[in-house]
Amino acid sequence: MFVNGIPVATAELKSHYTQGIQDAIYQYQTDREPLFKPKNAPEPLLAFPGGALVHFAVSNAEAAMTTRLAGLDTVFLPFNQGNAGGAGNPPKDGIATDYLWKEVWQRDSFLQILGRYLVPVKNDKKQLTGWIFPRYHQLKVTRRLVAAVTAEGPGHKYLVQHSAGSGKTNSIAWSAHFLADLHDAQDQKVFDTVIVISDRTVLDTQLREAIESFERTRGVVAVVTGEGASKAGNWPRRCPPARRSSSAPSRPFPSRWTKCASWRQRGTSASR
Repeated sequence: MFVNGIPVATAELKSHYTQGIQDAIYQYQTDREPLFKPKNAPEPLLAFPGGALVHFAVSNAEAAMTTRLAGLDTVFLPFNQGNAGGAGNPPKDGIATDYLWKEVWQRDSFLQILGRYLVPVKNDKKQLTGWIFPRYHQLKVTRRLVAAVTAEGPGHKYLVQHSAGSGKTNSIAWSAHFLADLHDAQDQKVFDTVIVISDRTVLDTQLREAIESFERTRGVVAVVTGEGASKAGNWPRRCPPARRSSSAPSRPFPSRWTKCASWRQRGTSASR
């Protein structure tokens, strides 16, 4: 798949009549080397970071993806819809993975992913080491949440259930940024500030790092860490109205919710 001549995605397609998704994954691992070994030269479509951004292994029944090929060490993540709360895709007449080209690879959808979801991963030296590409359930939940808020306006409650290891930190970070940028039909901002609150120290650190790394415009994210003062004391000073998105743990703020009301010129979204 190319955008203006630039490779952005590859796919290995298998028919369940002869092969399955594991065959596609194995082919990527053993026969899709990112380097052309005789000359140790990068393969234009497969090398990192100059090649495609994501690689899909697809059969009639299931799909998986990876953002970096590394031979047998390549790790693929499921890219399925889920089936009655479990893995895989729901059975249907026809091809169960047709949501890929109908929903994900559809032009406007895929351009949105490239423009708003794709996030670079860098090491301590600020060197690019990978990409964060949304999995199907992350696309679905963030898009449904934005669509619901757009239709219903601020002030409603929503529950999102995630299993362990499903990427809830990234889902929260994407949602926070999308809601902070959300405008209504009159092109007015729906929320002045989006506040993300967690009740676990480890998750708080992960959320802070994710929200900061997803930031596209410097200075729109504020993090309440309590450094130099109490977190509760920093809360009203650090967050609104200048900051669009902020992150903090919940325990220091049992009485701070009363102050949120004074910040709601148009609306403040609080997610816990």
